[in-house]
Amino acid sequence: MEDFLETNERRGSENLMAFVRGNGGCQRPLVEKSCLMFPVPHPAPSHGHSHAGHSHHGGHGGVPIHGYQAPNLLQHPSEAEIIRQLSLPRNLPQGHRFPFIPPSMAAIPLPPPASPSEDEPPAPAPTTAPSLWPTQAVVRATQYNDIPQLRAALDAGYGVQTADAEGITLLHWAAINNRKEIAAMLIREGALVDALGGELKATPLHWATRQGHLSMVVLLMEHGADPSLRDCEGCACLHVAASHGHTAVVCYLIAKGVAVDTPDAQGMTALMWSVSKNSGLDPTRILLTFGASPSAKDKVQGNTALHWALQHRNIVAVVLLLDHSAPMDVSNLKGETPYSIAVREKLPCPRLNRRLQELSDANRSKPCIREFRINKRFRVLASLSTPFVVFYTIGKIFDAEIDALLKLGFLILLYIMGWSFWRVLYHEKATPLMPVAFWVYVTWFSQIHDVVGWIASVSFFCASMPLWYYFFMSWTVDPGIIELSKEEKMEVIVSMAESDGFEATWFCSTCLIRRPLRSKHCSFCNRCVARFDHHCPWVNNCIGEQRQTKFMRIQWRFIIYIRSASLLAGASNHRFFVLFLVCLFLNALIFLYGTREFYVTECAVPDTLSYSGAFVSYLSCNPWLAWVTVNVLLHGCWVACLAACQLYQVLWLAVTTNERINYGRYPHFSKAADGKLRSPFQRGLFQNTIDFFEISCFGLCQPEHRDWKKTFTMDGADMPSSSTRASARKHKRKRPETESGAVPLLTDEVV
Repeated sequence: MEDFLETNERRGSENLMAFVRGNGGCQRPLVEKSCLMFPVPHPAPSHGHSHAGHSHHGGHGGVPIHGYQAPNLLQHPSEAEIIRQLSLPRNLPQGHRFPFIPPSMAAIPLPPPASPSEDEPPAPAPTTAPSLWPTQAVVRATQYNDIPQLRAALDAGYGVQTADAEGITLLHWAAINNRKEIAAMLIREGALVDALGGELKATPLHWATRQGHLSMVVLLMEHGADPSLRDCEGCACLHVAASHGHTAVVCYLIAKGVAVDTPDAQGMTALMWSVSKNSGLDPTRILLTFGASPSAKDKVQGNTALHWALQHRNIVAVVLLLDHSAPMDVSNLKGETPYSIAVREKLPCPRLNRRLQELSDANRSKPCIREFRINKRFRVLASLSTPFVVFYTIGKIFDAEIDALLKLGFLILLYIMGWSFWRVLYHEKATPLMPVAFWVYVTWFSQIHDVVGWIASVSFFCASMPLWYYFFMSWTVDPGIIELSKEEKMEVIVSMAESDGFEATWFCSTCLIRRPLRSKHCSFCNRCVARFDHHCPWVNNCIGEQRQTKFMRIQWRFIIYIRSASLLAGASNHRFFVLFLVCLFLNALIFLYGTREFYVTECAVPDTLSYSGAFVSYLSCNPWLAWVTVNVLLHGCWVACLAACQLYQVLWLAVTTNERINYGRYPHFSKAADGKLRSPFQRGLFQNTIDFFEISCFGLCQPEHRDWKKTFTMDGADMPSSSTRASARKHKRKRPETESGAVPLLTDEVV
């Protein structure tokens, strides 16, 4: 790597000398990028959208080049002096990045500092700016964050509004290089925040937006910068941020009042720019969450956002738009519908192609199926009833006295029919647990009850009561959904951005909220849940926990009873879910006991048979009971494993399922010396049990009450990102706290 750096620097120096001498030996000037010297071609004439050298229509995406020609304002220095001035440092301070400079300025060195001589007195301070402070030198001081040099130039009379031939001011260069201190100083000196400059006549806010410098955008807007101003191609700052994928800037601009559907000069909205230029979820998802219209059409081609996404083969954006009911029957000026574009582009996603076909006009030839599919009530009813019918049919096929091959054929036919029906009418509210439980009770009271008697039946019924209670509570109790009003979401975004703390790790771009500690966004429910454990399809709900002022407390005496009159307010469905698993396993054991008694009593099997022969005899004795028993046995096995895993996690490890799987994403989790997971919420087995089950025993033990919806730090301690922690360790300084005393989790780091 060192050899590569030295070779690259040597070649860069040789090319630079040829460029400065003007001998034609270097046809490609050099720019500084990523600590190396990279030759880049001369800029072509301006075409398409281009902000400070970027292009909305497929620009090169590198450093902006404005076609500067190096003016002969200074004498040509020696080669050694130029190499010394422009050589790139190897070891940079934390957070340093190279400035944004045009290539021709790379050959203009800063004025060397005057070294006083013993024989002659020091020279007097300059009185006029143009003679001793050329524009290129002041611009370089701005780009390199040389505040003393810039301060000296301003004190010597250099005009803060001075611009080059293209109208680019010092504030433009400070904005595009994220020099906040210099920008604030220039604004205090009277710099115009909305000055138009560059080939596109863009403002400093445009330049900062193009680079994604959120802190600079905040600074400029706090001093009156207008985000609605357009460049010469009609693009506002929101369009620039959306086209370059700067999610944080998009959020801040919309939160400050910029209309999400503002069109540019060609009628392109921010959503159209986002789906055209970004293959990721954001900022497309954020724009849709803010209410961007997927049905808006541009003026030039008449395309909607879905048209643009399909033309650019952006599968992620297509799925997001379809989830937000993007219209499928809209044609552009060429008469193309989204489905016709999808057929032409041949997207490499069969499931998405089928979905587009089902939603397009091509499916209108089957109106009856279409009516059933769009009828939500019918789909829910069909999804809930189908498992009952399928389970019963399979059991009766096994119980039928027909040939085994014929049974196999019926089972295959049933599978094909059930799969087709389920594929067309499936709804997410269907739970596969209900049909099994229903037929278990039918089988017990129709066949097993007469064999085991009333005592076992009453025991089975009594054990079922807490089972269904805990199932109902797990199904209906709020797992800790975090909900904010639109005004509160806007306030959260603005406060995070203006406090210099905006990081995607702690911000949900779907719910537009700051994520509390231990929370996560559930992709199934499409909502953020406090102390998220997992999403359970068996109860059709997320498993989480919220703690409020009122709690369901469990007292241990001779039996467990509920003392609180409020059962739903502030309760945790995670606790109910674990108790549901335990009760389900106990009911499975009781049913297996009844099955054993039935086979021993009703099915006489000779002792001379082998284990395999006895097993076949039991199955043939009562095939329906065997079918139900196999289901109960399988469910009992996975329920036992799941219950043991849940108890081990919450009581022994003090973590949730999500934290155990993704602990590497959270900075507050660490590993012990032996490599095992260490939870910061660990309080010991005894106290973990008390906290989880809310056990209170006459004051001898008390659970800790914490509202996980409002917990953003570890006991008020600093919870910054990993990059912020590294920066804090290097500079040995603390970050300022917010008014509430909690340190902001989210930061805007220079990338």
